[in-house]
Amino acid sequence: MLELYSNPVDTDYLQIPPGLEQEGVIHDNQQHPQAQQNPPAPYHPQAQQNPPALYYPLAPPHMNPPPFYPAQAQPLPAMFPQADPAVPYVPPPHTHSCYYQTIANPANVTQFMVSVPLNTGTVGGIVSCTKLQMPTNLAFNNFFSCICACMDLDPVSACIGYKIVPGQWAHDIPYQISNNKEEYRAAITNIVDRINQARMREVFMEILNLDPLRCTVEVRDTKCTNQVNDETLNTNLNFNKQLQELQEHLQCQKHCGRHCYIDPITADHCELDIATQTYWAKLIFLNQALLERPPNMSLFSSTTPNTNQHQSPQRHSSQHQSPLLGRIATSHGVIYPVLNLTHDSNDNDDVVFLSIHNLLAKLNSLFPGADYLQYESVLTTHGVTCVNTVSTIEPSFFADIVGIPGTHLQAVIQHADSLTQHAQKGKEKVLVKEKSEDKEN
Repeated sequence: MLELYSNPVDTDYLQIPPGLEQEGVIHDNQQHPQAQQNPPAPYHPQAQQNPPALYYPLAPPHMNPPPFYPAQAQPLPAMFPQADPAVPYVPPPHTHSCYYQTIANPANVTQFMVSVPLNTGTVGGIVSCTKLQMPTNLAFNNFFSCICACMDLDPVSACIGYKIVPGQWAHDIPYQISNNKEEYRAAITNIVDRINQARMREVFMEILNLDPLRCTVEVRDTKCTNQVNDETLNTNLNFNKQLQELQEHLQCQKHCGRHCYIDPITADHCELDIATQTYWAKLIFLNQALLERPPNMSLFSSTTPNTNQHQSPQRHSSQHQSPLLGRIATSHGVIYPVLNLTHDSNDNDDVVFLSIHNLLAKLNSLFPGADYLQYESVLTTHGVTCVNTVSTIEPSFFADIVGIPGTHLQAVIQHADSLTQHAQKGKEKVLVKEKSEDKEN
């Protein structure tokens, strides 16, 4: 194998085992002059104790393994790119300190501005503010007495606080600065630090009155307090006594169970429904009418001036049993009875209407929980005895005087109207039958 390479090769590190030449691997020692100059060492028996060294045949340079370079312990030279160091995290500034900046050499602040409110201890007073320039070395007693004098407060019972503006929001709780020198010195230190940190805006101390408004104000020689007077006006109109006296006065002897007004000129009987009686009693309570002098209404046009000439009141003599008064019409807060001219008054003379007891009993059977029978005594006392009178009364009478709730009152009015219409239709059928019999005769 050595004959293939013409270049001389250093074979000093090679150890040829003994007896290898006899096998014919190396035939001529003359071809290897370096091997002749350095003959192999003589054989020693002690060398046989260790295993023989491995034999590495020579190979071309391109077939040799690449060289191994161990990692360098020293840092890389400056020519190689270096990684940037990590930047430390800095938290963002607080919202309150956005108007300020730290000054390396703060100035010596000798004065500060104070905003003092006026008329804070007066009920209904117009609050205004005034600004004062005060030294930072002012004593607490002088500062507190000056503030109380400007605010018209008693230094013994005054309780004031402060805020640093700008820097504190409107909803922030103010700091108290009453009868405490340590709080005052802390306030001075705080305002001085804020002045040194301020950029452009003016920093001042805003004084606040922490006491509630308990003082009074004099207006035209009268004192106005926040307490309610014992003598309050009674807004509830209770004229049940006047209504009872009026019903006793109008009790008709000819028409049993009715209340009639007798015309002093014609001596005609005019039946009054419960709405008209209630209105008359209300005017008596307000000293606008008397028992002998009726109110100015179209119903009493014979004794008082008639404002509506086109509406003639319906009167009846002893032969007439019931008038036809319509629903109550309201105009500018005054209740007036209006005639119902939809049908002749003689049509209802022969009609038999159900009593109010039958109406309430029917409603009580339909709605057991409402207990409609409890209103029977109040209705009969005020003259509401038949179902046809319900339609002639204002609903406010049932709600205010009788005490029927709104949900129950609607059922009463609807059932009363249906029973009234049913009775009137029954009379029409009887009249038609009588006319047909007369024609046959």
